[in-house]
Amino acid sequence: MEYTATKFEDQNLMFHIVADNNGEKVEFNVVCAQSESEVPELVAHHLDFLNNPPVIAPVQQSPSPDLTSLVQQQQSLIESLTARIAALEGAAQ
Repeated sequence: MEYTATKFEDQNLMFHIVADNNGEKVEFNVVCAQSESEVPELVAHHLDFLNNPPVIAPVQQSPSPDLTSLVQQQQSLIESLTARIAALEGAAQ
C-alpha cells in the first residue's frame, strides 16, 4: 500500500492522502483522533472500504393493507359504537 500524506496547514491531525488503489489514483482526507501514527490504519481502512464495500440488505416492507377491507372494518366499528351510544342514551331517559 503506497500513499503520500500531506498535512493540512493549521490543522493538527488532518491529512490529504493520495494513494494508488489497484492502479487507480485515489485522493481523500483523513482526520486522526490522537496522533499521526493512526494514518496508515485510516488509509488501509478507506482503501478496504473502496475495494470491499459493505453489503446493505434490502429493507423488507410489509404488504400494504387492503383498503377496502380496512374501510369496512372501520365502518363496522363506527356502526357498533353508534348503536351502543344510542342504547346508552335510551337507557338514561
